[in-house]
Amino acid sequence: MSIMGLVQDANGFVEEGEILFEGQNLAALTRDQMRTIRGDRISMIFQEPMTALNPVYTVGEQIAEVFRIHRRMKKSEARAKYREKRAALSPRELNIKQDLLLIKFQEITLPYARVVHAYIPKYASNEPDPGPLVDWMRFRDLGLKISYSKINTTDFTMQHFLHDDEMIFHENSFGIPEPVGGVEITPDMIDIAFVPLLAFDTAGNRIGYGKGYYDRFLASCRKDIVTIGLSYFPPLDKVEDIEFFDKKIDFCITPDRVYAF
Repeated sequence: MSIMGLVQDANGFVEEGEILFEGQNLAALTRDQMRTIRGDRISMIFQEPMTALNPVYTVGEQIAEVFRIHRRMKKSEARAKYREKRAALSPRELNIKQDLLLIKFQEITLPYARVVHAYIPKYASNEPDPGPLVDWMRFRDLGLKISYSKINTTDFTMQHFLHDDEMIFHENSFGIPEPVGGVEITPDMIDIAFVPLLAFDTAGNRIGYGKGYYDRFLASCRKDIVTIGLSYFPPLDKVEDIEFFDKKIDFCITPDRVYAF
């Protein structure tokens, strides 16, 4: 275990000499360098799962963590994988995860906001719903205004409208509910934005649906806008094909924890 760096330095360490693995001296590696090897090319198989596994997390999540850390993904791979993961969730699992998103969201401190951008989820695709989180924000500030957007397929831009009691929604060609009518506002009026995503990584890179609407929208917002993503699943270690125009998020809320970037 000391060879693999699984115990603290005070309890187990290499005093001298070399430990060669595939021509590489493991004793000379830093913790971060060792982490790229451990669990990928070298593993420890513990014989007592009751003590080896963390009871706070599911067995599946703990096994998947190894692949998430050591198997980086491209956007197309992540989109396909996380669509499947969402589709596999049962109604009960969805309800539990959605409730946990609200609980975790209440842990973060956000700046004062006049306008919050939200979206109506694609329920058929088990997309996380920002609605309960927005309702909680409005409960705390009755003067808070909420905006919803619709896309323009001709120029890949978005229009933003303030919500009122008379607003109705129709599904667009992508099956996304959009507002019909309302008072239009400009992106610079939005203080906080809930941003839809399929997955995210540990650096705050967001994997959207591949059309680039939200990247263009966020590029037109103020620099101090706070962006929030929602995910039922932990982050990927790294998305390989991030482009210069891809916009990171400031927070991602998951059922287990809040990720701040």
